[in-house]
Amino acid sequence: MLVDTQAAAWFMVPDPRLSSKGEAFLRRASKPLVSMASVWEANSKRAKHGDRRIGSLALWLDRIKALGLPAPFEILPLALEDCYGVRDLAAVHGDPFDRMIAAQAVRRGVPVVSADPVFDAYGCERIW
Repeated sequence: MLVDTQAAAWFMVPDPRLSSKGEAFLRRASKPLVSMASVWEANSKRAKHGDRRIGSLALWLDRIKALGLPAPFEILPLALEDCYGVRDLAAVHGDPFDRMIAAQAVRRGVPVVSADPVFDAYGCERIW
């Protein structure tokens, strides 16, 4: 399974906004995937808005830096095929980070743990 940026942060912090179903799936998974696009997204938001505005994302980034990886997650690198996969997605959302995560999930045939219903429109199986 691939974990959306915010859901990964909510799991690591922890934050009560993570759904009980999403948390249960994450606890049962051996090594859920977090896209490198999520690390990029969180750092972009931190640079633009600062730590106070992004809350749990800032804490998650601090833990990534301290641990080297966002344990218990495995980082999914961006592959050239993922980048090309973005162009095949429906034009329903302009967020480049969500589009990359969706392209990676579709290409690998894995569900996405996310509160964001936009992943449904991309044809991803969404766990929430």
